[in-house]
Amino acid sequence: MKNSYYTIDDMRRGYDPLGVNGWRARYFLSLEQALEQYRSMPTAAVKSLGVTDGKRVLELVRCHPLFPCDKEGEDVLTTEFRKLPQWCRGPEVTQAVQRCITVLRLRYLMEKDRIVSIPRDEDLSNVHKGIRLITCGSDSICQVYIAGRGLVPPSVLEWPQATLPLIFYYVVQCVREDGTGVLLEVDPWVYEQLLCRAKAWHAKNLQGGKPE
Repeated sequence: MKNSYYTIDDMRRGYDPLGVNGWRARYFLSLEQALEQYRSMPTAAVKSLGVTDGKRVLELVRCHPLFPCDKEGEDVLTTEFRKLPQWCRGPEVTQAVQRCITVLRLRYLMEKDRIVSIPRDEDLSNVHKGIRLITCGSDSICQVYIAGRGLVPPSVLEWPQATLPLIFYYVVQCVREDGTGVLLEVDPWVYEQLLCRAKAWHAKNLQGGKPE
């Protein structure tokens, strides 16, 4: 079944099966029509844009306040193209995500419990070549820089939050190939890649292979 796109005017209203007091959805055959409608709605509303195959829906973008005192929200990506569910993997939805990033000038990605910068589709820079996290878990994070709060211990992320924290970077413990330790400030998407590298290194080491 061909995908279509939808917008929701204000998710704060909740769902009303009678369609009287709750949020209202509109459906479009093309992404461009949905984007036009989405952009016409006020930024004070928690509006949403997504894709559906008629049975399942996937939110792509949401207008979300970055700070508790904000009266207007910022458009943020809610689905990273590298983590699309199986039903909508393919060029159409992948290109739709990229189109949303370009047209709406998106800067941030909303994850389950935080907001981070949108990952760049590139390899780790030369600065991070030959470097891995000291462990293959989140305990390698020493500090977190949260917008409006500065550097805080990572345990702060486990506290109740008035709104999703906007994370600029992590301070992480790493180790070089020669065994020397180093502290690095890394974007969240860089941390994810370093975490994958650390897990691969430890798995290979446990199997008795020669770590790279």
